Amino acid sequence: MQVPEKSMVYSIVSRKLQSIQNLPDNLAKAALANLRRGAGKLPGDLPELWGALLADLSEAELNRLCGKTGTPTKAEWAVYTALTTYAVHQQGHDCKTACMNTEEPFGQAVGRLVTPGDEDSLERIRNRFNRIATAQSMDEAANHLRSLVQLLREKNIGFNYPGLAADLYDFQFPELAPTVRLRWGQAFYRHITKNQEQKKNIGKDETHEKA
Repeated sequence: MQVPEKSMVYSIVSRKLQSIQNLPDNLAKAALANLRRGAGKLPGDLPELWGALLADLSEAELNRLCGKTGTPTKAEWAVYTALTTYAVHQQGHDCKTACMNTEEPFGQAVGRLVTPGDEDSLERIRNRFNRIATAQSMDEAANHLRSLVQLLREKNIGFNYPGLAADLYDFQFPELAPTVRLRWGQAFYRHITKNQEQKKNIGKDETHEKA
């Protein structure tokens, strides 16, 4: 039975990231530096990235990932964007001891950028997040994503990159994009609400101690 495209995208990104993490430090840094060169460019623009993206895939995966018209497929866009963005995110961090690919959902990780109780902070991060969610093309979404990831990198906050790749695949279908936006927004506000409740509880505890 053929694996659905979305599951294939998730699997490819997961395997590629694990492969980089298993490399000796110098080779891992070189692989990440090579992928970073692709950030902000279109899939296929840099021949030196072809191996990083396409090597070690099965014939079936290659046939489904890559189109035959010279135009990137939805699956190719999702894999390319996730891997090159991860390389930007991982810069300055050891991929073995401080890997930016974690189990945390993307929206939840973005929520962690918000300072609890700070409405200005919430507004700034929400606006950045909304630019990704309302992007009209993958190129636009990737640019806004990269800008947000630079903030996450500064705060040492990672997220689930295979999961992001699967979301980006769905995001390119008009009928599925609303579901992706909703999932991101739910995870984002779930974390915001959790922080607000924790802050209230801390305030109550401090009041009781003073009393």
